[in-house]
Amino acid sequence: MHVVGRRARFSALLLLLTWLVPCTASGQDTARLKTEIEKIISEYHGDVGVSVQQIESGRGFSINGNKRFHLASVYKLGIMVEVFHQVAEGRFSLHDRITLRPEMYNPWGQVMSHFEPGLSPTVHDLVYWMMVVSDNMATDILLQKVHAENVNAYLRQLGLNEFSVDRSTKVIILDYLGFSSEKYYHLTGDALKRLEKQSDEIDRQRAEIARVHGPLPEALIKFDQDPRDTGSPVDINQLLLKIFKGEVVSKEASQEMINIMLECRTGDERLKGQLPPGTPVAQKTGGLPTSNNSGGIIYLPAGKGHLAVTVLSNNMNEVLSVSSTMIARIAKSAYDFFVANP
Repeated sequence: MHVVGRRARFSALLLLLTWLVPCTASGQDTARLKTEIEKIISEYHGDVGVSVQQIESGRGFSINGNKRFHLASVYKLGIMVEVFHQVAEGRFSLHDRITLRPEMYNPWGQVMSHFEPGLSPTVHDLVYWMMVVSDNMATDILLQKVHAENVNAYLRQLGLNEFSVDRSTKVIILDYLGFSSEKYYHLTGDALKRLEKQSDEIDRQRAEIARVHGPLPEALIKFDQDPRDTGSPVDINQLLLKIFKGEVVSKEASQEMINIMLECRTGDERLKGQLPPGTPVAQKTGGLPTSNNSGGIIYLPAGKGHLAVTVLSNNMNEVLSVSSTMIARIAKSAYDFFVANP
């Protein structure tokens, strides 16, 4: 009885060791990658958060993973998810049409603002342009339809407590520029377009500050302290993982969301910037000069799986092209590691 018991315990110990050794080695390897990415971050002026996970193996890590950052247009992931959620609940259809009215006008709409009032795009059209070219006018129309409180409620239902959607893109941009009052929030049409011209000069001045890493304007510091429309790298990455695995709304809805994100045309210099040409990335990018962000699923070659990578930043005192290079370097380091260690 005792001999058998000792043999059983010994066999169990051997089995446990066979499980532990590979995991320990993987953890050590991932720790080295984390150190490499921390070194990259240290070369730039700003607060940065990163979350990396190889989907099939579950290996990964985070840096400032639970810290909340201003998401900029990455917050549109939450709006897209809630659109599909309400469609699944039967509140409306992706094929329903919404007629554009003058009061919807947003000069920061990369596609929609070029059309005359009276055009009636479908809900799916608006989701597509919101995600593929980050159209802000399409975003605000959709957010008005689904309502921010519903977006946040569904995110909480998914277990994502460090991700919030609160303001329209118009209000976010006006707050960022320092036009933070109701008299600006209600501007539409030509009045808002005149304000856009002032914003170009403000952006130019802030780019000059970033080039020399000068002190950030008080309006920017105040903006970066605002908790609205923020999220953590871990939560953004987890949402990407859930969508990829078909766990958001339904497998069919999740796949449609991935298909849309694979067509993203913005921020190619970020996650994709240093990857091999043609590497598929299902992504959403977002950028204000002080918050240059990207989150996406990188498709690894030769059946080596998929990599979820999110990079967020606050107080980024760099011109966008420089902070974009940082994101590209982080993605390339993660890509190279998991290709070599699938």
